[in-house]
Amino acid sequence: MLQRSSFKMVRPTNKRYLMAVDICGSMFHGRKTSGCRYLSSADASCLVLMALAQAESEKLTALAFSKDGLEEIEVSKEMSHGEVLKKLREIPMGTVDQASPLLWAKEKKKSFDVILICTDNQTQPDTHPVDAFKDYRKTMDLPQARLVMCAFSSKDNFPSDEPDVLHIAGFNDKVLHVIQNFACGIF
Repeated sequence: MLQRSSFKMVRPTNKRYLMAVDICGSMFHGRKTSGCRYLSSADASCLVLMALAQAESEKLTALAFSKDGLEEIEVSKEMSHGEVLKKLREIPMGTVDQASPLLWAKEKKKSFDVILICTDNQTQPDTHPVDAFKDYRKTMDLPQARLVMCAFSSKDNFPSDEPDVLHIAGFNDKVLHVIQNFACGIF
C-alpha cells in the first residue's frame, strides 16, 4: 500500500506514452542497474512503468518484447511492484529490436507523444531506432514527438545529434523527472 501511495505524487504530463520493456533474462538477473546497484533493470523498468501508469493511466500503452513479437501488457495504477514484475516475468522473452515499437506504432497508426524503450544495454539492431523514430514522426505527422531510450545497466552515454532523442544510462530517483521534463519539451 505504501509503495503505491508514493506514485500518487507523480504529476501528469498529459502526453501519450508508448513504453516498451525488454524482458530478457539479463533484465532480471544480469548486471545491476548503474547508479542504483540494489535494483535490477527490470525493477527500474517496473518503477517507471508504475509511475506512468499512475500519472498517465489513460494515455499509456505498454509493450513487452516477447517471443511472438511485441505484446501489449495491461498495467493499472492499483498494481504493486511485485504484481507488475510478475506480469513481466510471465511473458516468454523474445528478441529485443529497439526499432520495433516504432514500427509497431506506425503500422497500427497509433499516435504517441513519447516513445520510451527500456532495456539493460543498448543494442545494435538492423534498423536503428532513431531512424525508425524519424520515419514514425514524419509518417504520423508528429513533429513534437520524443524518443527516450533507457539502458539501465549501462554506464556509457550514447549522445544523439537529434534534439528530440534522449539516451539515459543508469537509473536513480531523478530519471522519471528527467523523462517527464523531456516529454514536455523543457529541454
